Amino acid sequence: MGGVVSGILIVSVVIAVGYFAARLRIPGPEVQGALTRTAYYVTNPALLFTVVAGSDIRAALGTDAPLALLSAAIAGLLYWLASFLFFRRPAAETAVGAMASSYANANNIGIPVSLYAVGTAQHVAPVLLVIAPFYQTVLGLVSGSKISWKKMLLLQPFGNPMIIASAASRARAEPTRPGRRPVRPR
Repeated sequence: MGGVVSGILIVSVVIAVGYFAARLRIPGPEVQGALTRTAYYVTNPALLFTVVAGSDIRAALGTDAPLALLSAAIAGLLYWLASFLFFRRPAAETAVGAMASSYANANNIGIPVSLYAVGTAQHVAPVLLVIAPFYQTVLGLVSGSKISWKKMLLLQPFGNPMIIASAASRARAEPTRPGRRPVRPR
């Protein structure tokens, strides 16, 4: 229990520092954009790479994965319901809010809390790998742009840095021939 509280406190402090830094306009808008891109394209994929490469994929996809997916889906659906009933936001904004409440929480809060609470974040990876393509598809649908289903469903996941990092880490961790032990990051 102490690990969960510790994980939540650490994430809360990081969020508070970021919030107050933005409110006080310590970094300018160009710095905020650069930090966002760095987190999306570099740091989060690197973290997921190390988590997935060091995990037992069979355990990660075991009984905990459906529960984690269900909880992320419930968080997204609760946001959608609140948006529909109270906020009356457009479909695209509702999709982004639902993504923030489920996908972003699984990534930005789920990984550190899971590391502190149970010592591994391997159970977060399946959530990210399932929800990322789902939300990318939903955002494509509600954006009003013309959609090629072939491109959307087949090629679009390969443009997501989190999916690329996960696939690369699995390729690195899996044995290439029978009898060879997986390579683990040090």
